[in-house]
Amino acid sequence: LCLAAAILLFASVQARAEYKASDRSTLVRHLESSRQVISVALEGMSAEQSNFKLDSKIWSATEVVEHLALIEDLLMGMLKQAMENGKPIPDTEKLPDPSAMDAAILKSVPDRTQKAQAPEQAVPKGNYRNWEEAYREFSAKRLKTIEFVENTKADLRRYKMETPMGSMDAHQWLLVLAAHSERHQYQIADLRNNELFPKQ
Repeated sequence: LCLAAAILLFASVQARAEYKASDRSTLVRHLESSRQVISVALEGMSAEQSNFKLDSKIWSATEVVEHLALIEDLLMGMLKQAMENGKPIPDTEKLPDPSAMDAAILKSVPDRTQKAQAPEQAVPKGNYRNWEEAYREFSAKRLKTIEFVENTKADLRRYKMETPMGSMDAHQWLLVLAAHSERHQYQIADLRNNELFPKQ
C-alpha cells in the first residue's frame, strides 16, 4: 500500500512539473501570429518603399524587420542563459495564477504610446537591402523559437526572470517577444500611411 501510494504521489508531482499543453499551444499561436502580422504589414512593398525613411532617427521598414531579427536573438539568448544558470521552482510548490501578468504583457507591449528605447544590440545596422531579405532572417529565427517551445521538456512557468517589466516566468518572457513583434507592425503601418511614402 505504501509503495502504491508513493508511486501515485510521484506520478502526480511529475504531472505538475510538465509544461501545460494549453500554455504551449497558446504561446506557439502568439509567436506564429505575430510573425504573420509582420508579413502582412510588409506585403506588396517595393524595395524603394521598404527603405523609405522620414529622417535619420526613424527606421525604415527594412530596418524595423532587421531590429526584430536582432531582438529574437537577444531575448532568446537571455532566456536560455537564465534557464541554464537558474533553478526552476520546485515541482512541489504551487505556482501563482499567471493570467493577470500574461494579459498585461499582451496589452502593454504592443502599445506604441508607451515609448521604448531599443538596446544597442538590437539597433539595426543596415545589413539588408530590402524588407524581403530582412524578413527571411527574422522568420527563420522566429521558427526556431517556435520549435524550441514545441519541443522543450522544461516547464517554462517554473523558470523566473527579473526584467524591466518586473518578475516574470519564461513563458511570459516569450509572450513579450511575440507582443514586441505586434508592436512593430504599427510602426510599419505608420510609414505606409505617411503622405511622403513612395507610391511604388
